[in-house]
Amino acid sequence: MAAKLWAPVPWMPEVTITLEVALGKRLEAVVVAVVPALNAGLSLMQEGRA
Repeated sequence: MAAKLWAPVPWMPEVTITLEVALGKRLEAVVVAVVPALNAGLSLMQEGRA
């Protein structure tokens, strides 16, 4: 699971969250954070079923 997060594409939301917080846009940062969290959760559930 951790190997899937160790690449440039998964890092983009993290960079976006950091920039949003730095710019004071906390709501946008939360929205951007929820999407990868849901994706990771769904991926984990699917791997568990496989």
